[in-house]
Amino acid sequence: MYFAGTPLNPQEIQLTVLTANLGRIACLMAVATSIACSSQTGDAKAPQAAVPAGTLRPPPADLRARSAELYKQYEAAITAPRREALAGFYHPGGATRVINGARREMTRVELDSLYRGPWNPPEAFAWDHLDYDSIGPGLVLVLGGFRWKGRGRLDTAQFLYTAILQAVDSGMTIRFEQETARPRH
Repeated sequence: MYFAGTPLNPQEIQLTVLTANLGRIACLMAVATSIACSSQTGDAKAPQAAVPAGTLRPPPADLRARSAELYKQYEAAITAPRREALAGFYHPGGATRVINGARREMTRVELDSLYRGPWNPPEAFAWDHLDYDSIGPGLVLVLGGFRWKGRGRLDTAQFLYTAILQAVDSGMTIRFEQETARPRH
């Protein structure tokens, strides 16, 4: 797929994404620990052991494959666009979304209303180098980016992307996501 603008080489993208996301990992680890604790059955006050900072590890093969498949299907739904399907990629209990610094807790119903209503599908969309790291049982940290070409726009916007996926009975779901527009040079 072609995107307008200066092409980036994979090393430049990975370095930029890594640099931009290092400061957020500690915050995301706290969110992941909170998610893990809130989804426990039994004693809700018994915390799960957090993964110490700096010890990210690849998720088990099945979680990695399920996470990658989620993003493949998510991209297809965005580009189709299949508005009715988009809220289904998020956790049944809702998700926290941080878009260019503005944080918003959204229920699945609110996400569905957003995607069926005011959301404007792109002319072109693609994920850039998504990496998956295990941060706890059934939790996967996703770091990368995406390119978005709005309909009728000449340039393609580039975004840094961070998410926490949580495993549920139906598969992996987005529990937290952060999208930040990359500054244009």
